[in-house]
This record gives sequence, C-alpha cells and structure tokens, in this order.
Amino acid sequence: MNVFGHGTNLVKGGGKGDQTVTGNSPVGGFETNTPAAGMTSQLLNWYEEGTWTPSLGGSATYTTQIGRYTRVGNMVTVWCQIEVNAIGTGDKRVVSGLPFTAANLAVEGTGSIGYTVNLATSVVSCVPQVNANTTTISFMNRTVAATGTTSVDLFQNGARMYFTVSYISA
Repeated sequence: MNVFGHGTNLVKGGGKGDQTVTGNSPVGGFETNTPAAGMTSQLLNWYEEGTWTPSLGGSATYTTQIGRYTRVGNMVTVWCQIEVNAIGTGDKRVVSGLPFTAANLAVEGTGSIGYTVNLATSVVSCVPQVNANTTTISFMNRTVAATGTTSVDLFQNGARMYFTVSYISA
C-alpha cells in the first residue's frame, strides 16, 4: 500500500490492526524532505484519538454526554453530543472539558453545529468558538438578522446540541 504517493511503500499492512512503517516517513516521528518556506519542520510528532467529557459544570445532569477527539500535531478536532437532563447550576453558555488547552492566540478555533433542539434562546445562527488559553467552548450567536454576534443563554433542561470544533493546542 502506498499511502503517500511517492512510489515507496511506507506503510505496510492489510487493514485493521498495527501497521509497519518503513523508510523516510512523517509518521512516527520521522522527518521527510526539506521544509517548505516558512516551515521549521515536517515532523509529525503527535497523533492521538480519544474521548473527552463535555460539561456545563455545576449541578447539571445529562441524558447524553459524549465527546471524541483527534489530535494531529498541535491541531485538535473535537466532536460533541450533549443533551441536558437538568441544568441546575450549570453554565448556560459554555461547554468545558476539552482534552487539551487551546493556544493563547488571537485567532480562536471555531466549528459548526450540526443539530440543536430545545435551546433556551431562538437563534438564527450559532457558532462554537474555543476560548484562547482555556479548555472551554463558548457560542457566538445572532438572535436576529444583524451584523454582530453575541453570547446568549443556550442550554436549559432538555437542550440538545451536536457540534464539532477545531483548534490549535498550547
């Protein structure tokens, strides 16, 4: 199997399970080629998949509370399904518990929402946004057709949301 298209079998295997890496590959910490202008390395030194626990904190309870992530280098993509049973003292605007702290950058990670039901506020648009130097996600919303966004209460008893976000880790 030639996974990099360079005429060399770098990853060998027939499907599921462990793969054998040979040759000059960016997989498993091998550096390849000369870095492009502005790059210091083409080293892939981190690949990880796992789970995380999305939370509104406080005394909130959940019907569904599922989080998954993939990290490649310092880029993290998270997926979340959260359904609130009872909000209690939980945060109505922020989901916490990201698996890695976000970098302290001016450009924050953003994503998209695939499904919502029973939100506390009717919105015409809603975008999840990773907060710099934290493990939290806030949501920027428009409640009417306007030029600006703001944060409003979204979560309440019975609120359900599925979303994905990508961000750069610290």
